[in-house]
Amino acid sequence: MQNENRNRLSCHSAFCILHSAFRRSAIRPFCFTITPVPTETPSPIRPRRRAFILFCLLLVIYLANLRDMAPDDTVPTRYLPFSIVTRHSLNVDGYIDLHLRPYLNGMVGYGPYFAARVNGHWMSAYPILTSLVATPVFVVPAIYAEHSGVEPGTSKMRFLALMAEKLSAAILAALGAAIFYLALRRILPENGALQLVFIYAIASPTWNLSAQALWLQNLTELSLVLLIWALITDRGTRASAAWIGLALALAVANKLTNAVVAFPMIAWFCFRELRRARQTEDAAPTSRIVSLFVPLAGLGLFVLWYNFHYFGSILGAYTATFETLGYSGVVGGFQGGWRPFLDGLAGLLISPNRGLFLFVPWTVLSLWGAVRLWQESETGWERWLLAGSLLLYLTYAKLLRWYGGYTFGPRYLVDLMPVFVLCLVPVWRAAVTPLRRGVFASLVVLALAVQFLGVFNYPNGSWNETPVTVDNVPARVWDWHDLELVRVLKAGPAPTHLLDHLRGQHNTY
Repeated sequence: MQNENRNRLSCHSAFCILHSAFRRSAIRPFCFTITPVPTETPSPIRPRRRAFILFCLLLVIYLANLRDMAPDDTVPTRYLPFSIVTRHSLNVDGYIDLHLRPYLNGMVGYGPYFAARVNGHWMSAYPILTSLVATPVFVVPAIYAEHSGVEPGTSKMRFLALMAEKLSAAILAALGAAIFYLALRRILPENGALQLVFIYAIASPTWNLSAQALWLQNLTELSLVLLIWALITDRGTRASAAWIGLALALAVANKLTNAVVAFPMIAWFCFRELRRARQTEDAAPTSRIVSLFVPLAGLGLFVLWYNFHYFGSILGAYTATFETLGYSGVVGGFQGGWRPFLDGLAGLLISPNRGLFLFVPWTVLSLWGAVRLWQESETGWERWLLAGSLLLYLTYAKLLRWYGGYTFGPRYLVDLMPVFVLCLVPVWRAAVTPLRRGVFASLVVLALAVQFLGVFNYPNGSWNETPVTVDNVPARVWDWHDLELVRVLKAGPAPTHLLDHLRGQHNTY
């Protein structure tokens, strides 16, 4: 412990911090618990200040590739804030015309799945919570566009939208990492908290996916990080219960499938508080249940109003989207029979072109950590969080398109990255020998290298499109002779149009 006190981490670069943290790993007998640990000698930098420095450092890292991913999935998400700020409207008419043309002209085998036509207006087919949360970042670009006469649907507008999207995605991802640090330092020494938060931030798809564009995974990760922080810091107050409720509400309002994670947590919380109320004959625990449901009810009512008002359905535009993709409604998007289901179960983990264990190798250790977390947890919520995460994994495996379409790695399982990292806590504590620490560090470095390819090289290599689109031949995800990782590596860095745009050359797409 004295050696830890003498050796403090530097913050001059992400690599140095991560490397230094692994070298200073504390050696202690294995004993897992999600309870506060005795703190080391107080750092001269307070936790919140350190979290802010971490946020700024990660923001620079996330923006360092100077390029945008420009996925069609996020088209309405990146334009909706402009419509909100300048037109005070929730439609994206005019803004998405350039993106609609290939779908409306029959150049793609299905319709514009990312937008739905409602009462003569184009609306986002995805939940709009991510757009609402990101809108403050778009205020300045939207005002600039309005006063400079930048018209919706132009190349210059597309540039403004893409850059604002990239910045807001990076901010949300960096914010999640900062909150995760504040949570982890309550159950780990300083160096352990930094190690795991950097694994989450740059050695996982948080870097190559969530931090690059406004996918739904971005806000889902942030909400799960907030949930873990709220559970670890829960002091039995109504405010603590409200934070837990807010995290769950954000998760479900952002992505309906997250309900399979939220429902077990809500059931556990209510059962525990009611049992305490019976044991203590005190009304305070019951009031915590009310505090839990306030944000759940608030966001839930908003989502229901939006879905019914614009789409006339509790599911919003999901039904129309699934039908656009060729399915018979939402249920049609799920596969029947055990064999396809087992294919999804295995494919999400070990397929050569979508497998979690290949694209994020350290998650193999998270499985062992999850078992220890289940066995040794003292507070109870860990088991329910793991159960909900397992249900989400099973839900994604049941999808016909479990492979995620055009993507780099297991896109759907990115939602669970905060849980996978939480499961590394017992792994970190059990790494008491040089061999164990070496294995741990090696898997993390491999994962970091993969994410680097995703950030700087993907989609070069065009694996998803050639020789035949993966949507037409999903079996390609099992092809060991044609690896996406190898193609992306050989193709080299993808170009960036940022400097061209800054020079005023906006017709570069």
